[in-house]
Amino acid sequence: MISSKPPLTDESATPSLQHNYAQKYGARLRIVKVNGIDIEVAEAGDSSNPMVLLLHGWPETWGSWRWQFDHLSHLGFYVVAPSTRGYGFSHAPDDPKAYGIKILADDAVGLVHELGHHTAQIVGHDWGAICAWHFALMRPEIFTSVFCLSVPLGWSVDGEAVIPRLESSTLTPMAALRKQYGSGFFYIIYHNQIDGEGNPFSGPADREYERNPEKLHDGLMQNYVSNFKSGSVKYKVKMIFSGLKIALKMRHSVGGMLERLPIFVDVPDWIDSSDRSFWLNQFSASGFLGGLNYYRNLDENYKNTADLEGKVVMQPTGFLYGSQDIVITHLVEKNWLIDMKRFAPQLKDEYITQVNGGSHWIMAERPNEVNKALESFLLAHRQDKNMSKTS
Repeated sequence: MISSKPPLTDESATPSLQHNYAQKYGARLRIVKVNGIDIEVAEAGDSSNPMVLLLHGWPETWGSWRWQFDHLSHLGFYVVAPSTRGYGFSHAPDDPKAYGIKILADDAVGLVHELGHHTAQIVGHDWGAICAWHFALMRPEIFTSVFCLSVPLGWSVDGEAVIPRLESSTLTPMAALRKQYGSGFFYIIYHNQIDGEGNPFSGPADREYERNPEKLHDGLMQNYVSNFKSGSVKYKVKMIFSGLKIALKMRHSVGGMLERLPIFVDVPDWIDSSDRSFWLNQFSASGFLGGLNYYRNLDENYKNTADLEGKVVMQPTGFLYGSQDIVITHLVEKNWLIDMKRFAPQLKDEYITQVNGGSHWIMAERPNEVNKALESFLLAHRQDKNMSKTS
C-alpha cells in the first residue's frame, strides 16, 4: 500500500512554477513521506513499470533530469527523480549529521519501497553519483544496476583516500585534500567551513551563495572550454587575464567561490529562462546549507563505511562523462578509468561513453548523447515488472 501523498495541488507547498516546469518536461510532481521526512519527487511513466531512480548532484535538484523524463518513460520505465534531502522542496535539516551516507541510503531505499517497488536501476550525477556508488555497494539487493555520470567509482583523493572506501588509507578524504591544497583555496574545503554566524551550522559558503544565487547559477552552469574556443579575440584576451588573476587567488584561502569563477558573456543556450527561474525557485525554498552538508560528511562517511574495504560493485555498471568535465580533467587521478574497472568488474567498454566537448552539466548540455547511453544500458539490464514491483 502506497501511503505517499497524491500530486500536490496546494500552491503554497509547491509553487505553480514547479508544477508547470514538471509538466513541460512530461513529469508529475508530489511529496512523498520517506524515512521520517518529506521528499519532493518528480516522476514519469507508468508506476507499474520497472523503476529507474535518478539522483542529482550539487547544486541541482530533480530538474537536472528534465530531458530524461520523456525519453526513459517512453521506453517503458517508471522514472523517479527526487530532490534529495536538503534540496528544493524536500526537508532540509541544518545539522550535517542528518546527511550521513547511511541516512541517505535509507532515504533512497525507503523511496523505492514507498513507491511500491522491490528494486530499481539507479543513475547518479555528481554527488548523486557518489551516493549511487555507495548505495549499490551497501544495498545490492535493491539496486540491480548502477550508471553514473561525471564522478567515477573509486575517486582517489590525491592518491590517498578512495571514495567510496574500497581500499584502506592513512588519511581521510578531507585530510588528503588539505594536504594537497595546503593554504590554497579549494571549493570542497570551503564548503566544509563552519563558523556558526547566524546559525550554528552556517559557514561562509552558504551565506555567500544565499547573497547572490544568480551569480552562482550563471557562473557554474557553463562550459568554459567551449566558451573560450568559440569566443571573440577580445573575450579570449579577457579570459586569459581573468584566468591569471584566478590562479593567484587560488593560492590563498581568503575570500569566496564566486570571485574565483571565470568570466562569461551569458548563460549558455542549453539553459533557458525557465530553467534558470526553476533553479532559483528551488534554492529559494531550500537555501544552500543542506547541499553543503553532503560535503561536510565526506570524512564521517569514510569513517562509517570501513566495511566496504575490499568490496567491489558486482552489479552491471555504466559510466558517462564529458571530455571537458572539470571533475575528470582536474579532480580525479589520471588512472581513474583503470581503477574504476578494477572496482566494478561488470563495467563493459560498450557502457563507457565519453561525450566529446561535453562539460560537467552533461544532461542539460548534451541530452541526446546522455539519453542514448542510458537507453542502451537500462534496456540491457531492465528488470522484469514482476520482480521490480511489489504486489
